[in-house]
Amino acid sequence: MNEQRLIAIAISCAPLAVLAQSGTYDLKPCSVSESTVINRAGDMTILAVHVRGISDSNPAGGPFDKNTYECRQLVGAAKAAVEFTGRCTFVDKDGHKALGSYSGSPAVGAACAHATGTYTLKK
Repeated sequence: MNEQRLIAIAISCAPLAVLAQSGTYDLKPCSVSESTVINRAGDMTILAVHVRGISDSNPAGGPFDKNTYECRQLVGAAKAAVEFTGRCTFVDKDGHKALGSYSGSPAVGAACAHATGTYTLKK
């Protein structure tokens, strides 16, 4: 399973009703993705990835529970490592949006991931 850590989340418009000014989250995001090779040189491949999905909070009802999300990711893949960075937009049932970013270096990928971290809301 691909474990990703969402680094920072900030609200881009009206705050989500269930969220405090800051806190922690524990999510199981499930998604589909489309990858496009941008360039290749030697054993390095650069890809652009477009991800769409829904997140389930643990426990249910927590921050970002049942939010849809869309992410744009840049991946550098070589024999030695796979590194990625991305930005996501989460949307709750009322249309409120939160922006998030993440980065990491997975050895194995999967359609469902486990993401934990912290968030801070701008006033």
